[in-house]
Amino acid sequence: MNIPTGILIGGRSRRMGRPKALIQVENTTLIERTVRIARCVTNDILLLGEPTFPLPQSLSLLEVIPDRHDDTGPIGGLDALLSQRPSQACILLACDMPHLSEAVLRRLTAAEDGFDAAVCRTPDPDRKSVVQGKSVDLGGRRIIK
Repeated sequence: MNIPTGILIGGRSRRMGRPKALIQVENTTLIERTVRIARCVTNDILLLGEPTFPLPQSLSLLEVIPDRHDDTGPIGGLDALLSQRPSQACILLACDMPHLSEAVLRRLTAAEDGFDAAVCRTPDPDRKSVVQGKSVDLGGRRIIK
């Protein structure tokens, strides 16, 4: 399985005051940890957005895709990912997910088969679940039902 995976790195971290992607967790930065876990399910990893910080050297070979439209937030990253990998199922991750695990990504990729979208949600921090859905065409606009 080699599902293209985009990792959002363009946030300004205004509330945090420093880049969230560079926070140290488990002796590595959050962004490096996210990339390492994503590599368990894919080799096709793209960094989405324009980072306001220097990327760790370990990520220097990854492709960085800027948003196609300014000030669109995470949806701009999704748009950039889908424009680079049209007609493919894709995974979209934030760079600052300290609880992301290989098991969650494997469950998410397994849920993709036969569905238009699979979204992880955690209503309770102790429970991880995947929501699946079929898209519905409403006059050219697709929504998840």
